[in-house]
Amino acid sequence: IFLAGTLLLVNVLLLDLTGKNFMSNKDFSKLEGVIIKNKTIFPKRGTIYDSDGNILAGDVTFYKIAFILSDTVQTYEYDENGEWVLVDDYVKDPKLTADLIAPILNDTPEFYSYLLERLSLKDEGYFQVEVGYYGSNISYSKKEQIEALNLPGIRFTGFTTRYYPYEKFASHLLGYVENQKKDDGFKIVGISGIEGILNKELSGIEGSSSYYVNNENGSPVAGGLISSEKAYDGYDITLTLNNIIQQALEEALTKTMQVNDHVEKAWAIVMDAKTGAILGYGSHPTFSANDMEITDYNDYCAMLPYEPGSTMKSFVYAATINEGTFNRNDTFDCSIFYVTTDANGKIARSPYRVMENQEIRNYRGAQPYYPTFYEAFCLSYNVGCAVLLEKYIDQEVYMDYMDKFLFYQPVEIFGIDEGSFFGSADYGSSFSIITTSFGQGMSATALQIMRAYSAFCNGGTMIKPYIIQSIVDPETGTVIYQGQREEVGTPISETTASEMLSLFSGVVNSGYSDTSARYKIPGVN
Repeated sequence: IFLAGTLLLVNVLLLDLTGKNFMSNKDFSKLEGVIIKNKTIFPKRGTIYDSDGNILAGDVTFYKIAFILSDTVQTYEYDENGEWVLVDDYVKDPKLTADLIAPILNDTPEFYSYLLERLSLKDEGYFQVEVGYYGSNISYSKKEQIEALNLPGIRFTGFTTRYYPYEKFASHLLGYVENQKKDDGFKIVGISGIEGILNKELSGIEGSSSYYVNNENGSPVAGGLISSEKAYDGYDITLTLNNIIQQALEEALTKTMQVNDHVEKAWAIVMDAKTGAILGYGSHPTFSANDMEITDYNDYCAMLPYEPGSTMKSFVYAATINEGTFNRNDTFDCSIFYVTTDANGKIARSPYRVMENQEIRNYRGAQPYYPTFYEAFCLSYNVGCAVLLEKYIDQEVYMDYMDKFLFYQPVEIFGIDEGSFFGSADYGSSFSIITTSFGQGMSATALQIMRAYSAFCNGGTMIKPYIIQSIVDPETGTVIYQGQREEVGTPISETTASEMLSLFSGVVNSGYSDTSARYKIPGVN
C-alpha cells in the first residue's frame, strides 16, 4: 500500500510539473484542446438522527440530464489499442436515445414524443437541450441506469440538497439550511436550530482536485488528474428525541392550535425526568424546512419567557416544606386575601380591602371554608400561596429558593439557542411577590421549568435537560461528543421531594374533575 501510494504521489507531481502521466505514458502537455480545471470537493453534510436511528435531516443528491446535439463536440477516450483518440460525443441517433431513455425517466407516450422532439433540434442550431421536469431531480439509481447504456452526448449535473423526511417534526429545534453560491458550486450552510448552531460539526472539511479537461465541453480527460485533496464528511448527530413521542407531541400541538381562533402559539417538551434527555420538543406555528413556508421563526420552548401560572405553586410549597414549617393538614382561611404590608416591610393580611386590585382571589371565585393546604394544592387555590408567604415562610427566603431553582437563568443546553432574555420577576411589593408564587408577575421559559421540576423526581437534585445524544465521525466511528445526565443543583431535600410527589399525586387523584383529574388514567399510578 505504501509503495502504491508513493507511485501515485510521484505520478501526480510529475503530471503537475511536466504534464506527463508516466503510469499511462501519456503526455497531456502535447494534447490539443485540453486545459487544467480546479474544483472544490464538497463533503457530505452530517446526518441528524433521532434516538432510534431514524433520519431527521440528511443530504440527498439529485441530477439534471442534458443532451449534447452539436456535432463539434468530441472527447478523448482510449481506443482498443490503449491509445488516446478523439471521438464524437453528441447524440447521433435521436430515436435510439429516446427509445432507451424515455422508459427510465417517464414511461408515457407523451414524454417519449416530447423527448424525441427535443433530441431532434440539432438542425435548428441547438448546442444542447434539457427536458424539463422529468429531466431534473433524477435519482442516483436512474443516473446509473442511463450511464450503463453508454450512449454518446449525455451530461449529468449533480446537486445536493438537504431533506427532512418527517416534514413538520421538531422543526424549530432542527432548524433549516440554505444553499450558498460558491465559485464552483453550492455549499449547504446551516442557518438556525441545530443545523445552524452545530453547522461547523455538520459541515465537514472541503477537499479539492486539479485535472485536465476537454476545453470544448469541459469533460474530464481520463488519467488527467493532477492533484487531489480528500474531503472529510461532516459529523453525524444523534438527538435524544423519541420518534413516537415526538409525533404524538406534534399531533397534540396541531390540535391545540385548532381549538379556537384565539390560539396563536403552542409549545411542549417531554423529558426523561431521571436523565434529562429531551424525548419530545416542539413549537407551533411550525413549518417544513423542505418548502420553507415559515410564518414564525421563534422556538417558544427555549426563547419565550412567559407567565407559567399555577405550575409555579409547586415551588413556594416546596420551599415551605423544606424550611420545616409546613403541615399539609393545617387549615387556613381561604376567603379573599386582602394584601397589605406590615411595619417591617413584610407581607400581611388585612381584614378589609386596603387598595384597589391588591387582593388575591381563587380560580372561579371559590372560597371554601377552611381547607387544608393539601386540598388547596390539589385544587390550585391562589389564597393558599398567599397564606404560606404571610405565615409560614419569609418572603426573602422564598425568593432565595427561586434562585436555588435557577429561575431567570439560562439552561445552557448544547444545541439549543435560548436567546438573550431569560425571564424576570416583580418583587417590588407584597402583592407582586405573592402573585409570582402562582406564576403571575414573573416569567420563565419552558426549559427552565423542566429543569426546576426535575428536582422533585430525583430526590431534590435538579437535572439539566439535554438534546444531543452523541456526535460521531462517520469515517472513523469516533465519538466526538456524548450527552449524559448532569446534576445542576440540590435546592430541596429528598424528604421534601418525596412530599411534593405525594402532593402531585393528589392533584390528579383529588383535583377538579373538569381540570387536573382529567389526567387520571385507570390502572396507572
